[in-house]
Amino acid sequence: MIRIGQDTATTPVLVTPSFLSFRANFYVALASQFAEHRIRSVRFDLASPVGGFWQTLKNGCLAWRVHRYNRILARAGSQWHARLVQTATIGRTARSGMNPSGSAQHADAPWIIGVSPETLALPAWTTPIRLAGSPIPAVSLQSNG
Repeated sequence: MIRIGQDTATTPVLVTPSFLSFRANFYVALASQFAEHRIRSVRFDLASPVGGFWQTLKNGCLAWRVHRYNRILARAGSQWHARLVQTATIGRTARSGMNPSGSAQHADAPWIIGVSPETLALPAWTTPIRLAGSPIPAVSLQSNG
């Protein structure tokens, strides 16, 4: 993900199927790994569709989970800062890579990592990283019973 952000100046997006969601420890571990690469501030943009009664309820549940996870991230990160943001679209990273000296450009801007359901259209400035599904179109990963 770091290489994608550095080399292509796009925002990496973890694209997940509907049955996959991440726990707080996933975000803590990922932020820790970024800190090991001198990236001290990370923002996870959790994209969720808007509109409709049921989607509004789902977004309310997601907002509660985001709040809870942000408390966990705040307690866990002494060497780094990470937070989750619920959004309708993935943000565009302000980082354009690393300086030749190896120091991060726009040091005060967070490194943005998107998390999006596979049903949501992504903006042009993102690079999708698909996390589930079969690389072979004829193979289904779902159990038949």
